[in-house]
Amino acid sequence: VVDIVHQCLRKDPAERFASAQDLRNALLAYKASFDTSATTTVTPESETPNNLPLELTSFVGRETELDRLARLLEENRLVTITGTGGGGKTRLGLELAGRHLQDYRDGVYLIELAAVTEGDQLAETMARTMNVRQETGTSIEASLVRSLGSKSMLLIIDNCEHILENVAPLITKLLKSCPNLKVLATSRERLDVPGETAWPIPSLRVPAPEDVLSVATAASNEAVRLFAERASSASTGFSLTDSNLEDVVQICHRLDGIPLAIELAAARVRLLDLKEILKRLEDRFRLLRGGSRTSLPRQQTLKATVAWSVDLLTEEERILFSRLSIFSGGFTLGSAEAILSDDVVDEFDILDHLSRLADKSLVSVTDSGARYHLLEMLREYGAEELQTRGETETFLKRHAEYFLALAEEAEPELTGAHQGAWLERLAREYPNIDQAGATLVSLGMAGESLRLGAALWRFLFVRGYLEEGRQLLESILAVETSGLEKAAQLARAKALRGLGTLANDQGDYPIARERFLQCLDIYRSLDHHAGIAQVSNSLGIAARDQGEYEDARRLLADAMKAHQEAGNKAGESASIHGLGIVAHRVGDLEEARERFDAGLKIRRQLEDRRGIAALLAHLGSVELDLGNLEQAEALLNQGLDMFRELGNKRGILWALMQLGGVALAQGNIGESRRHHRESLFLSRSLGDKHHVARSLECFASLNLAEGKP
Repeated sequence: VVDIVHQCLRKDPAERFASAQDLRNALLAYKASFDTSATTTVTPESETPNNLPLELTSFVGRETELDRLARLLEENRLVTITGTGGGGKTRLGLELAGRHLQDYRDGVYLIELAAVTEGDQLAETMARTMNVRQETGTSIEASLVRSLGSKSMLLIIDNCEHILENVAPLITKLLKSCPNLKVLATSRERLDVPGETAWPIPSLRVPAPEDVLSVATAASNEAVRLFAERASSASTGFSLTDSNLEDVVQICHRLDGIPLAIELAAARVRLLDLKEILKRLEDRFRLLRGGSRTSLPRQQTLKATVAWSVDLLTEEERILFSRLSIFSGGFTLGSAEAILSDDVVDEFDILDHLSRLADKSLVSVTDSGARYHLLEMLREYGAEELQTRGETETFLKRHAEYFLALAEEAEPELTGAHQGAWLERLAREYPNIDQAGATLVSLGMAGESLRLGAALWRFLFVRGYLEEGRQLLESILAVETSGLEKAAQLARAKALRGLGTLANDQGDYPIARERFLQCLDIYRSLDHHAGIAQVSNSLGIAARDQGEYEDARRLLADAMKAHQEAGNKAGESASIHGLGIVAHRVGDLEEARERFDAGLKIRRQLEDRRGIAALLAHLGSVELDLGNLEQAEALLNQGLDMFRELGNKRGILWALMQLGGVALAQGNIGESRRHHRESLFLSRSLGDKHHVARSLECFASLNLAEGKP
């Protein structure tokens, strides 16, 4: 009743009941659930007394979770399903109980606590549900203990989180006194009593981005199937098809696989097409409301579901929760302490607050406790609260400055012995770094924006973040930069070179050349010889990739000489490597081999694993052209292993393409096709037009080899 009254009083009219009839329906639904809770039924399949409700919608998926829970309940007497609101805790618990009625000969009872607001109502609610009468001269708790006695029973105690201090001691007393009693509780927070096994419910499985889907395979996925079934119930004309499959998968991804959110979104197909639903998910709390009128009010909108949990927090927990919304893609304890602490939230209290937020299912913990994240619906709610508190710009700026410092710390490490670890760290934090870039741009912080672009471009290139990297760098370079100091001009030049490199890798040669020339103008104006040598190398690579081999030789040779004079070993090796590729392209295999060997020697001295991998792979390609298949395969596999270790997609796809050539030369067409298939997939994912075309040529060669012109 309290929930219903709160909904009537909400400030936003859209969140109140739409009409008096809707209010009446909610009250009648509550009264019906209250009146029938004390009614014991016997299902046709079992003689076990129970009050489990008959569900009107299908139960989708969760077979692995049901098996796991069944084992836990077999081995333990108190199991608590924990998780955020809307995660499906109650439905899963009821499904489990319904499948195991025969295990509890004396009864299975659902004790619904959502409407219980006072501790002294708890025992009365349990007694009324199980038709237990209070004996004269004894407490209601004692009457419960006497009635349950040694009976074999299962109690499903649902929605415990708001009266934990009352639930915990009563359940403890019942379990100690009733040896054959088992309890399956649902709560957004564990009960924290002796003997409890807490099991966090996972989100529904959603197809991975790299999965190749068809309607048949996608329909076996839990999240997609739930959306499809609920959507077809909402609109009889809806069905899952090849044309709408991608949109459905994106909706499920955007909703983190949360069942309630998926069901609310699916209900919208009555009025909106899928693309419009996707668009409106930018403001999911406005879109995802209007659930079943028989549901509790806090389950009829996504926002009310989240508000129920947040309203149970202490003031400091609530402040920290709102500040955590600035993170994108997760965060570490260290980053939270560095960015979010102040006079209100002490740095040394953040760990304790995070632990409590995790206990209450508002923060998820991953990577063995090393990383935390908020589900997107929780993050959006926190962002609204942060905006209301007037703290958004302050903490977004602190967030941006922190991740700018991280990118600058990582930059010199990306060509050294520890580049693998740094690449992994930047990959984990890329959503935060990308957001930092957006913040710096939106605040007009030109110098800081350019520093981020200058520090980050090599990571974007190595890890294959070509399209998103170009978008980020373009936005950074569009910031007003009049009157820049020398350091900022140098940062702009580096960002321009990086943008040109990403564009060149995608085959956008005119744009690449334009950015390189803009970079060169800055370096020349500053008389910066090292920068001139670096961008000359980039211009040589661009000329080479367009088949302009004479220009490429000249530019790369000039760059090599300048690097040698400056003692820049990394730059020298890059130019030698580029000259080797030119020699290979024009058919001078011996020169190519000599160049690659010389470059490899330097890269080994520098412990530059990406450079080593690239040169090994190119040496393998030369051996392939020389007909030394065994040596070619060994070198290419060495390079491929290192590329995979570094997550260098461009290197991986190139090595696979060459290994496909080795396999074809060995007569192993099936293996060759597998290599080329993976290479083509990576080329398309990177938007690398040049290598997509080359992969298709390789498939044509395979078809010819099989007699399929």
